[in-house]
Amino acid sequence: MKRAISILVVIIALVVAGVGIYFTRISSETRIFRMAGQKVGPYQGGRVLLAEKIKEPSILKKGDGVLYAVDQDGRSITRVGMIYGLPGEKNLGEAGDISLDESHFLVGQSENQLEMVEKGAIGWKIVRQF
Repeated sequence: MKRAISILVVIIALVVAGVGIYFTRISSETRIFRMAGQKVGPYQGGRVLLAEKIKEPSILKKGDGVLYAVDQDGRSITRVGMIYGLPGEKNLGEAGDISLDESHFLVGQSENQLEMVEKGAIGWKIVRQF
């Protein structure tokens, strides 16, 4: 009986520690995010993402996974997306009708759901998926 209680206490402690890690920053430059929703590129819904803070947007390249802020209904939400176009690129999109200025990236969940995002709105680069 005492052994069962000891095992139960250890399991509860591990669950509490896991939840703590889920909501905790690893450092000021790295964070753990839980991705909700659908698949975005190689990133699957329900998975945990490890992301690094972006200091300089010029390090980003096409195909990078990013977390960016969007205003929706008067509040800011964070979305997961892939970079499909870099600042200054022209003839993007399926029809080749999208051109970007020097302050916007083309980001989206798929090639059918693209939006222009300001450099400052992209805050995190995804480095790993668990």
